[in-house]
Amino acid sequence: MSQSVRGFERTGVASEDLSSSQYYIVQMDSTGGIEIAESATDFIVGVLQNKPASGEAATYRFLGTSKVKAGGTVAIGAWVTAASDGEAVSTTTDGNITIGRALEAAVDQDVFEIQLSIQHLYIA
Repeated sequence: MSQSVRGFERTGVASEDLSSSQYYIVQMDSTGGIEIAESATDFIVGVLQNKPASGEAATYRFLGTSKVKAGGTVAIGAWVTAASDGEAVSTTTDGNITIGRALEAAVDQDVFEIQLSIQHLYIA
């Protein structure tokens, strides 16, 4: 069963309707607003914790652990990044921005737990 250990959260203004996007990966847009992450190389800032409409407060977690929505099969320990719709997918691509590592296995559309650690993935 997935859980969520609260670490650090930040609130920004939702720059789009995020009312059906709880536990999706989010990015900061050019004005500082919060929107769904669109790729593994965007300005990923965390995982959305609430369900704000456009213009409302969007709370996202960037440290600790969080539930996240799977966009495919993810193995325990896999590095996780954003798909084009903000869902979490595993990655081994050098230079991708990762949101963290999977603490549970998941399949498409599962909600699972990750340990947050936002960073560039570098493969030696």
